[in-house]
Amino acid sequence: MSSNSQNHWLSNILRPRASSISVESCLNLSTSDPTTPLDARPILPLLDASQPLTSRCKHLVAFSEICKSYKLTHLENVFFTVQDVLDPTMPREARHVVFDFMLACIVGQYTDLGMARVTFYSALRNYNNWEDFSDMYKVLFALCKEGRDISGFEKNICKLLIHWLDIAIVQQRPSDQPIPYLCDILHLLTLVAKFNFALFEEDEVTKMIDATHKAFFSSHHIDDSRACLEFTDIVVRYRFVPFHALPHFLDILAASVILIPGNPDKPAPGTAWPIFSNLLRSHCAHSAILTLCKFLDKSPSNVDKDNILIKGAITLLGETAWGKNNNTGGADTYMVSDSVILMYLRRAATKGNDAINGTILNILILLIGDNNNHLSLMEWEAVWDIVDVCTSYILKITDNNSNNDVKLFDDVSQYPTTGCIYQFSRFSKLVMHQTKGPLVRWIGVLYQLRAYCNDETAKILLDYYVTEHSFLPSTENWLTLLKEITNTFYIYATNVTPTIRLSMLAIVYDVCNSVKDFYSELMYETIVIPMMQTLPLETNLDIRQTAIDLLVSSLSDCQSESIFTRLVSVLRDCAQCQCTTVIIPTNNEDSNPSNARVTSMRMPIQSHRTSPSSSSSSIPTLSTPTATSKSLNKTFITNSKESTGCCIGISAMCGITELFENLLLASNGKLCAKTFDIITEIANDEKDLACPYGGPKIVALDLLLRFRCPTNHHLYLIDDTITEEDSVIASIRAHQQKRKEEYEKKRSSERFIPGPANTPTTKLGRKPIFHPSPHVFSYNEKTLDDTEVVLDINEMLKSYVGVLTNSPNWVVVSFVLKRLPQQLSNKHLFCGASPYINKLRRRLVKWTSTRKFLENVVNVPATTKRNDLNVYAYSLLTVLISYRRIFTEPKQDQDEIVYAFYVGIMQVTSATRLCINSLTVCCHELPLSVAKMLNEILQRMSQIISVSSVSVHILEFLSGLARLPNLYANFTGDMYKPVFAIALNYLQHSHSQQYQQQQQQQQQQSQQQQHPQSQSQQQQQQLQQVSPLSTPGASPSITSPTSNKEVSQGALKQYVLIMAYLVITVWFTAIPLRERRKHVPFIIQRLLSGISMGKTIDEQTYTCIDMLSRFTFADVSLAPEKSIVSKILMGDGTLSEPKSPKQSQRTWVYGHTLLTLRTAKSLGWVEVMIRRPSGTVSMMCYVENKIKSEDIDYRTLPALLMMQYQPDLLASKYIHENSEPSPDKKEEGLGIVYDQNVSSSRRPSEQSIVNANITSRSDGLVMTPSETPEQSSPSRPSLSQKGLIDLLNRDSETSIVTEEDNVMKKSPEANVREVLSEPKTSTGEPTSSFSSNHHLRKIEPSIDPGFLYLQFNNYPDISAGRSMDLSPPLPDDEATARTLATFDRIPVVDFHKIGVLYVGKGQSHELEILANTYGSPDYVRFLNALGTIQRLRGRTGNSGGLDREMDIDGKYAYFWKDDVTEAVFHIATLMPTDLERDPQCSAKKRHIGNDYVSVVYNDSGMDYAFDTLPSQFNFINIVVSPHSISTEAVSPSHALIGAENTFFKVEMQRRPDMPDIGPMSEPKLVSAQSLPGFVRLAAIHANIFAQVFWQAGAGGKREYVSHWRERLKQIHRIKERLNGKQQQQQQQQQQQQQADTTKIGKDYEALLDFTKYT
Repeated sequence: MSSNSQNHWLSNILRPRASSISVESCLNLSTSDPTTPLDARPILPLLDASQPLTSRCKHLVAFSEICKSYKLTHLENVFFTVQDVLDPTMPREARHVVFDFMLACIVGQYTDLGMARVTFYSALRNYNNWEDFSDMYKVLFALCKEGRDISGFEKNICKLLIHWLDIAIVQQRPSDQPIPYLCDILHLLTLVAKFNFALFEEDEVTKMIDATHKAFFSSHHIDDSRACLEFTDIVVRYRFVPFHALPHFLDILAASVILIPGNPDKPAPGTAWPIFSNLLRSHCAHSAILTLCKFLDKSPSNVDKDNILIKGAITLLGETAWGKNNNTGGADTYMVSDSVILMYLRRAATKGNDAINGTILNILILLIGDNNNHLSLMEWEAVWDIVDVCTSYILKITDNNSNNDVKLFDDVSQYPTTGCIYQFSRFSKLVMHQTKGPLVRWIGVLYQLRAYCNDETAKILLDYYVTEHSFLPSTENWLTLLKEITNTFYIYATNVTPTIRLSMLAIVYDVCNSVKDFYSELMYETIVIPMMQTLPLETNLDIRQTAIDLLVSSLSDCQSESIFTRLVSVLRDCAQCQCTTVIIPTNNEDSNPSNARVTSMRMPIQSHRTSPSSSSSSIPTLSTPTATSKSLNKTFITNSKESTGCCIGISAMCGITELFENLLLASNGKLCAKTFDIITEIANDEKDLACPYGGPKIVALDLLLRFRCPTNHHLYLIDDTITEEDSVIASIRAHQQKRKEEYEKKRSSERFIPGPANTPTTKLGRKPIFHPSPHVFSYNEKTLDDTEVVLDINEMLKSYVGVLTNSPNWVVVSFVLKRLPQQLSNKHLFCGASPYINKLRRRLVKWTSTRKFLENVVNVPATTKRNDLNVYAYSLLTVLISYRRIFTEPKQDQDEIVYAFYVGIMQVTSATRLCINSLTVCCHELPLSVAKMLNEILQRMSQIISVSSVSVHILEFLSGLARLPNLYANFTGDMYKPVFAIALNYLQHSHSQQYQQQQQQQQQQSQQQQHPQSQSQQQQQQLQQVSPLSTPGASPSITSPTSNKEVSQGALKQYVLIMAYLVITVWFTAIPLRERRKHVPFIIQRLLSGISMGKTIDEQTYTCIDMLSRFTFADVSLAPEKSIVSKILMGDGTLSEPKSPKQSQRTWVYGHTLLTLRTAKSLGWVEVMIRRPSGTVSMMCYVENKIKSEDIDYRTLPALLMMQYQPDLLASKYIHENSEPSPDKKEEGLGIVYDQNVSSSRRPSEQSIVNANITSRSDGLVMTPSETPEQSSPSRPSLSQKGLIDLLNRDSETSIVTEEDNVMKKSPEANVREVLSEPKTSTGEPTSSFSSNHHLRKIEPSIDPGFLYLQFNNYPDISAGRSMDLSPPLPDDEATARTLATFDRIPVVDFHKIGVLYVGKGQSHELEILANTYGSPDYVRFLNALGTIQRLRGRTGNSGGLDREMDIDGKYAYFWKDDVTEAVFHIATLMPTDLERDPQCSAKKRHIGNDYVSVVYNDSGMDYAFDTLPSQFNFINIVVSPHSISTEAVSPSHALIGAENTFFKVEMQRRPDMPDIGPMSEPKLVSAQSLPGFVRLAAIHANIFAQVFWQAGAGGKREYVSHWRERLKQIHRIKERLNGKQQQQQQQQQQQQQADTTKIGKDYEALLDFTKYT
């Protein structure tokens, strides 16, 4: 029986019982031989298809387990039996059991499979159910033993695997998931290829590569890609890539490079880099490179949207050619040059694909970044060609950065890293930090991409163009290039910071300066104007400032009016204030109050950066001025310390002012006028009145207030003479100066454009020197040519008036107020501005009269009182006095000014002193107006005289007023009382203060005596509290300021007292003689009212009363002048003549009088000499009683005959013959002769005529030079009477008894005839030197008999009330003679020595000034009116130390005197100058250097320094400077009008430790006609104070003693010496006198009022 039949019957037997029969029982495993293979066929019935599927599966699983452990045969029969289970209709679990059976057979029976091996493979190849692919793969993987054994199916397994790949690829799956089983199939394919490559043909390898290629590009999952790469790696390693498969193979690698990025420098498994490296080591390396290059020519496919193949090819080529770890020598090793690769790269770049271009740029980075890569010039050109293509692509895709959103050279992180923009950014950064390659190509790229440039690239581009001079005319299309660059980096700049914009401005600035000679207008129109269009909107302050500098520079050089207008309008717009928006009422007197104008201003904007929203916003309107003031007061900046910012318009305004200065220096008249109009427009603009920083207005005002012009009205600028630290304007100036210095230093070290530098007008740190412009005028009546202009000064004044009227900002207002007086003093500047001069005057008068000055100002400093602000108004009014000639209604306007000053003294403020000083000027300049108000002024001054701050100025005013008699010519008797009341009130106040101080001192002394210890402790505590430096180590010099102040104050108090008594004296002598008596009781009563009962009268009061007694009844000089009568009778002709024994002299002392009686040589005549403190009186008395004598009187008759004649005229001929001839040379005089008799063709004003009269009257008893030639000639000698006296000075006895003279003896009649006869010439003919109009008779006022009574009476000694002092006469010895001589040498008048210096043009050194021998014509006129010129030789009076014998100090000097004062002027130009013998001019300095006061006529054109003439006694200088010279003064016919309209600046310079005195605490403008009297009086007052100050401080802290007081003291000393032997009796008499004084106490007035008994 065959085996088949046996199995069949067995199955039939077993079938019914299959479920109960096991596989083990069928195989008899328990009894079988383990070493013998088992036959598997017995189990077939169990697995037969007739059996239930479940049973079949169960038995098959059991059999599979047995297969793993036992050797079996006929397994293929088992498979055939269960093969039907693999039908797709069968359950998946059943099919899985079959595959597990197959796998178990392979695992357990692999070496004995036999036919089962082929059977299994065939089943797998024909099985197509994808659901069971996992089982299929496992079976196949095990069947081929992991690819190692493919025997039996080696020809088909690759096809099977490729088939499976195709099936796997087409399966549906999510796109982001790997292809199912693709990795497994590829892994098996890789293993099969790896272990069996030798069995495959080349076309089979190609098919496998193609299948892998298909699989690679079918899946996008990295695991699948890696599986493909594993296969390609095996191909390269264990076989070779067929040429036909090379493109697909490279496709995989190229795509892998992109999809599976790796580091080519460190190739990692699973990436394409090691595979490609191995490929390049194969024989197909060259073909691979060329194939990759050809990839670049492919057009981007729609399928491969990312163009990973091209990108990968580019990457592979780049790494191959220029990779860092390329040890094979790059692409050149494979016979492909870099140029070829670059050429293909450029082709790829032209495709316009972003990813491709990005990859190319990435490769170029690799190429350029490696320093080992040395590119040839051709290769560099190829690189830049590629970059150019990429640049064009970037421009295309970004629309040339029209939206300014592409930051190509900055942050490109928002762009794809593989994109062109990102990679180009990397490329550009690399290039910027390397210097390899042609720079011009890189610059070309930057130029194309200029709209994308950041600061770094923009700077590279700009620096290159500057270095290569691309912006200069030497380069073609330079202007077009500059315009494009300017548009990009300045006008439309959005990607660059302000730094680049600043650099662009600097470049344009340099270019403009380099080409301004040829292309300036083209530059301005093409470049500058477009750049400046948006400047007013610029918020960056640095750019704004630099652009303004460019504008100013361009405008300064601009010659085209149209271009200038366009540019300057931009500058004007930039000067707008954008700080505030407050609505404030405008104070306009001409407008209706109900319709008050409002000025809209903007509130502060943070950081001064405007925006559309902020600029249009505004705060609610303030309804009340109070609210406005409060709000504004918080916003104004008063000094630089408070400021944290600056008004944005200030820089532009500073530029405008700088422009004007430049144009003025260049004398460009028309453009100066345009700029001036803008400046005045800004100054008059009311929109910035509330700017917290002062706004552009304060800068405009700063320029306007520096305007000056000389007499020809040519304008120039000066430096601001007022320095204010921490002020707003000082901060602006300092900032501008610092900015300019820093900018110029930076520009000098970092110049962009070589060539002519922009030379500033001055060197750093130096200011420009302005000279009068030849084409710019402030006023001109002549016809002007095209180059000349006249600026409208009215507009300038209008701005000042507007600020004073409307501005609420104290900073701006005070700025104008402090500087306007100085500018107004330059009268020539305002010759054409009379309308606004009058308007300013009217406003000031109204403000001061109504006390509403600066009522709009809200931020007045807390330390300043409102009333004190009037100081500024009065300062302006003082200057406006000099404009009296152009007043609309001269008489009324002048009256208003005087009234305004009168209002200023009605209330004591800081302005009161200024008003008093201004009234002093008005006395000289506006005498008629002062005369009208004089009574009211005096009444008010009498009420405020006790105020210490103004008392000295009031007394000086009165002292000066007394020298101007025309002002009070209409005074009646009682109208003089206010003057005396003023001085007397002060004396009373002073006496009361002294009494209070004495009482306090006595109380302190008594307290110290009672509690000495506690008092010393209190003093120590006070010292410790006062001075924190009071330590043992502290410097003792800390107390010096206090001591200096005490000295100064003490001297000032003495000076005021002296001035009070001087006022009484000069005014009393000014009263008509007939009116004086009635004022004496009032004066004496007030003088004595301040002296308490029982106290002695002080010396000054004594001297004052003595003065009253002297001048009440007679106007006599204070010292006798010996007449020819006296000299004849007394025999005082020669000093050598011995005293006659018939003459005797006795002197008695009684009270305060020295009475000397001396007999004359002539019988019966007695000389009475009465010496009193206030002067000396000499009288000749004749005893009418008959005297017994035998002598013949030869003297009385001639003397009596000559008593009423002028002896000077009688003796003129004799003097002419016996004295030196008068010099006729002009150089011995003043050197200049003026025709005073030429009639004026112009009628002088009434005011000038009055002033001229005042000048003549104010000279006192000695008038100014007469108009007649004889009297005005400076060469007339002094009239000595020596010769005439010698004729009559012979003793009568001698003339009779001398026999030699008998022949020559003449009768008395002959002597008289000889004396009275005309002098004879050398020929004996009588001549006359007098014209017929000379009167010989003197006209003298009468003398009241009371005068003689008072001279003999013991007045004002208190003892006169009791009895006459009985004392013997002084001994008639030499001691008495010396005493009387010493007493007589004490002057009876106040004598002053005043130096006069002339400072010539440009002189500043002491020697230059002292060496001057002549001065200007105005200086000579000034001297002629300052005093009377007199001959020094033979002068008998005081000459102030000048030589009177040898002409050592010159031949002439100027003198001046009145009743109580004399002055000599030490004039340097009249003193001899011999630089050879005296090179230091010590002879001149010997006098002038010892003068306390010097008058300096400063013609130098510069400020005079106080210490120019250093001296110990140089206390005060009165500097006279020509300030506003009238052109009419040049013509003699207009001399009077010229003197009226010519003004000098007079200022007083004092030592720093001296207090303020005189009317010149601020410089004053004084007309030429009033100047001499004004200066003379100021010098006399200053000299008085200087003497007081010297005595009080520098000279030993002594009290100043006047001459009258010194004479009184001398009389006291004589009395003490006379009574020295009876000292005890004298003390008893003094005690008795004090008792009597106490007793009579209240009878001082009754005793001393001499009018009651005269």
